[in-house]
Amino acid sequence: MKAVYKQLIDKSLAAALSAIEIYNKPDFKYRDEIFVILIINSWELILKSKILKDNRNKLNSLYVYEQNGRIKRNRTGNPFTIEIVGAIRKNNLEQIIVENLEKLIELRDTSVHFYNADSISYIIYSLGAAALKNYSKIVNEWFAIDLVKEYNFNILPLGFAYNFQTFNNISFEQQHESIKKIITSIQNYQSRNQTESNGYYLICEIQTKLTSAKKISTADTVTVKIDNSDPNAQVAVIKKQKTTDIYPYSWSEIRDYLRSNLKDFNQNKLNSIIKSEKIKENIKYSAYNFKSKRDEDEFKQTGVVKSGTPSLYNDECRQYILSKLK
Repeated sequence: MKAVYKQLIDKSLAAALSAIEIYNKPDFKYRDEIFVILIINSWELILKSKILKDNRNKLNSLYVYEQNGRIKRNRTGNPFTIEIVGAIRKNNLEQIIVENLEKLIELRDTSVHFYNADSISYIIYSLGAAALKNYSKIVNEWFAIDLVKEYNFNILPLGFAYNFQTFNNISFEQQHESIKKIITSIQNYQSRNQTESNGYYLICEIQTKLTSAKKISTADTVTVKIDNSDPNAQVAVIKKQKTTDIYPYSWSEIRDYLRSNLKDFNQNKLNSIIKSEKIKENIKYSAYNFKSKRDEDEFKQTGVVKSGTPSLYNDECRQYILSKLK
């Protein structure tokens, strides 16, 4: 007979795979809510499994105890076991995993209040994708189980009717109070910490653009690279993008955007933020739009930008500066 902790692993995997299967169904009502419930259940079981493994499969390591030291029991006399929050505390998890799970738990606990809105679906998608990526990694680290190899562990699908957006694009004022708190909590964590740590994630946002297969196959910007020195190497398809595709906004367009969104906009404050926050030096927000290949090569060699080289900015930069000015 399998050890109890191994039985919990099996149940945890079944819950995770069920969550993915339900989410992947073309038309499934109550999809988001059920997915959240199952993925939290999956995490609770895998956390309990790790506790049992570390405690030589002793069931009392999962029990809840009263102040007098006695085991707390339910109405039928069976011992209470810790729930997911208690299991999180007993495992030495990366803080970013804890943050991700806490947000999903909040969504699970308020599932009866969900509204059919794109913002809700997007929050669940982003947190859920990160939770499954984290789950796959931690199961491999704890139990040496490769979910990708053994279960063809595909995270979540792309939906053709799905409104891909980012948290910055969600209309905050129109959200239910419970959802506002979750979005605010995510944004606060993002402002204080990295949203990726040691291969674990808080959220995974999606950006997608559909194009014809003919265009892809003939595009000279697509290359394929293989590490010949690695016998297990996988094919990597790399698509280079134009600077203007990634950073579509000029300084004047950023200024006009802020002016239309702020009543007391001050152009000097915009320039001050760009300078003090070193926006132009941060590829997360900005890139130089070199006038020639020679200028770009000189910058790479010397680190010095030729005078008169304009900078371009992305939407994340627009939203960041807007939040700072607000």
